[in-house]
Amino acid sequence: PDDMADIARARVGGMICDVSEIREIRDANGTPRYLRDYETNAGALDRAAARLAGSPYAFLARKGSDIGSQPGCATFLQFQSSEPVGTDLSRMAVFHEKGLRVLQFTHHNNTLFAGGALERVQTGLTDLGREGLAEMNRLRIVPDVSHGSEPTMLEAARRSATPIALSHGACKAIV
Repeated sequence: PDDMADIARARVGGMICDVSEIREIRDANGTPRYLRDYETNAGALDRAAARLAGSPYAFLARKGSDIGSQPGCATFLQFQSSEPVGTDLSRMAVFHEKGLRVLQFTHHNNTLFAGGALERVQTGLTDLGREGLAEMNRLRIVPDVSHGSEPTMLEAARRSATPIALSHGACKAIV
């Protein structure tokens, strides 16, 4: 939040915080497109970690046992899409070192990793997504299936060697 004291007022011991940033680019005809790229999001992790380092209300959490280990809210950094990884899975280790602990496969639309919830044709994990899932498991980054298609969610649940998260979503029967 803008006012970090809101975290203390909420009285939460731990939270997942999306720190991904979108960069606007324009097509040749001027149509805006929104991109979560590597450079922008590597910087976003650095800025989030620096902000937490200066806060009496929250701190950068690197593992679940950090909850309650010191005053303030244990904050687990997340990207709401695998786009910043691109096709270079070694970027996950860079992001992990900077504090990333939760990674969504997609944010509504298809990515190089997986099918998104808003696509008319629902697909699951891609070959790259399966490799990415294995790398998340190795690094202990929590795979988040929020905004993924049903096939993405089910395949990630079947294939993951570590727990997965649905950190936020809606009830299919209602939406």
